[in-house]
Amino acid sequence: MTQLDERILEYLVGEPWASPAELASHRAIRATEAIVRERCRFLVDAELAAYVAGPESDMVEITTWGVGYLHGDIDAAHRWPTRRVLRG
Repeated sequence: MTQLDERILEYLVGEPWASPAELASHRAIRATEAIVRERCRFLVDAELAAYVAGPESDMVEITTWGVGYLHGDIDAAHRWPTRRVLRG
C-alpha cells in the first residue's frame, strides 16, 4: 500500500464512485491519470475497491474491506492482489 492508495480510498469514502481522471484531478491525489488508473487496478485486485460496472467502465468504488482498512480494522499486508498488476 502506498500513500496514494490511501488517498484514493479516502476520496472514495466520500463519493459513491470516481474515475481515474476524476481522482487525478483532485488536489490531494497529486498523480497522473495513468498512475491513478494503475493504483485503482491494484486496489481492485486487493479487493479494497471494486469496479462499478466491470473493468471496462473504469469507475471504482470503495469496498467494505477498503473502509475497514481505513478504519484500521484490516491489515493491508494480508490483502495482496489476487493477480499481478502490470504497469502500462
